[in-house]
Amino acid sequence: EVRRPFFSFVAPACFLLFALNGTVIALIPGYVETVLHSENLAIGGLIIFLLLGVGGLAQLLVQRRAPVPVTQAGLVLTVIGAWIMLEAGRSISMIFLFGGILIQGIGSGLTFKGSLGLAGMLSKPATRAHLFSSYYVAAYLGAIVPVVMVGWLTLIFGLQSALFILTSFITAGSLLITLVPFWRPVFQGATEHV
Repeated sequence: EVRRPFFSFVAPACFLLFALNGTVIALIPGYVETVLHSENLAIGGLIIFLLLGVGGLAQLLVQRRAPVPVTQAGLVLTVIGAWIMLEAGRSISMIFLFGGILIQGIGSGLTFKGSLGLAGMLSKPATRAHLFSSYYVAAYLGAIVPVVMVGWLTLIFGLQSALFILTSFITAGSLLITLVPFWRPVFQGATEHV
């Protein structure tokens, strides 16, 4: 009874979140060199720190919020941040780079908090280990597969076009799982603010 909501909302949200974050973490040294014209690894480290640190702080702000709208809001913000970061690479803008990473960081934190909370709501003692391990399989696949695909697409189309394809795919996936309510009957109590 948990398969439909898990595989139609929780796991895809987790996959899409880690797809964007994994790509950012993998490519940020090259982006720093392109956008900021710097080979200083500390700047890349600072950007990753902002992505993860802001995400952690954002989770504290939604402790008592229902997980479905938190996840939905997180997906929207994550996608907006990704598009702003894509524009940073195109326009060579440090403002867009840091603005995009901050928005994506907030969205990432909300998506992680909401989707993990939903996984907890779905789990029962007998299935808890299976469900949470499946959640992390979706996360690791999201962190690995899209990064490899971006690398492959970069060889064919170039980095900026490869990132455009990835961001378009993640945007479409986020809209689909947010707007198509396969999961809604199961998460009745999870859609209202506390």
